[in-house]
Amino acid sequence: MRIVERLNISKKGRAEEGEDIIFVSDDFAAVIDGATSVAGGNPADVPAGRKAAELIRDELKRLPREADAAESIRRLDSAIGEFYTRTGRLEDARRNYAYRCGASVIIYSDFHRQLWRVGDCKALIGTEEWEGGKLVDHLLSELRSCYLESELRRGKTIENLLAHDTAREYLREMLVRQMEFQNAAEPSVFNFEVVDGFFRDPAAIERFDLPAGTGSVVLASDGYPVLRPTLAGTEDELLRILRDDPLCFRKFKTTKGVYSGNTSFDDRSYLKIDVSGSPGTID
Repeated sequence: MRIVERLNISKKGRAEEGEDIIFVSDDFAAVIDGATSVAGGNPADVPAGRKAAELIRDELKRLPREADAAESIRRLDSAIGEFYTRTGRLEDARRNYAYRCGASVIIYSDFHRQLWRVGDCKALIGTEEWEGGKLVDHLLSELRSCYLESELRRGKTIENLLAHDTAREYLREMLVRQMEFQNAAEPSVFNFEVVDGFFRDPAAIERFDLPAGTGSVVLASDGYPVLRPTLAGTEDELLRILRDDPLCFRKFKTTKGVYSGNTSFDDRSYLKIDVSGSPGTID
């Protein structure tokens, strides 16, 4: 396994401010997408999503090469649970989602020749895209799009809405309420999984067996609307979308746009690895 291309950058254009982390070792490669807190209750010393990503990265360093998907996610999740205990936050986190820190993650296991996913990261295997996403995000993105279209009909301009996204304000309560479906025990079509110290069901880990002869794999966070086999091609697609639809409500619908001072709508990470067994180095 060797790195072909990689990029990790925040929505403000600086990697150190983002909540995404790329991890590569001799045995595993991963993109970790820390979840931005919308509830504002987590008193972590760094942003909650960044803290979760750091805890997952550090545990990935300790994973045995032979660990399977269930063991790996259990250990990553436990690392966050231990953080709550260590800092006296466990009961707060158990009772209130606002006190949790969580992340989506996609992992390549070189030993098992598999991809494992919890959350909404994505992959490109050859030319086949393995999309992520969750129903509640799709619904809120469509609702935001509808609200913004109505604002334009009432006289607002794209520039007005980039400066003050009234649709984001309209969605704020639902963005908080959606956390009630996070690793929820009660069944619902709106449930979704993240690694947050309370992951419940190993069967919910998505697994993808790499076909024989697979040469390259791209792992990415959902800061990229479309994946291409090269970083340059993927960046070009992103720039085209943001140029044509900076509010991200028509050509690519999401729950936020490109706001003042930002270079994109979200942090983004792209990692392309060669898994064919050709000689190379991990860097």
